[in-house]
Amino acid sequence: AKRMVTRFGMSEKLGVMTYSDTGKLSPETQSAIEQEIRILLRDSYERAKHILKTHAKEHKNLAEALLTYETLDAKEIQIVLEGKKLEVG
Repeated sequence: AKRMVTRFGMSEKLGVMTYSDTGKLSPETQSAIEQEIRILLRDSYERAKHILKTHAKEHKNLAEALLTYETLDAKEIQIVLEGKKLEVG
């Protein structure tokens, strides 16, 4: 997140500026960078949590299939994610 803000200019508030040596910046700019990093981390955490909750059933089905079969190919994974049962054979 720090590199996204300081090296790649991925911050709406700070724009496309890059900051190579953050130690030489004003306290205000350092604070703004830290705030943008916190926002990125919080938003990423919330997005990941939402994805995990939204797809909890698929994750459970996939985990159970892996415990049963140990390995799955792409086609088998797709079948499990669709909620279908794998045919043994």
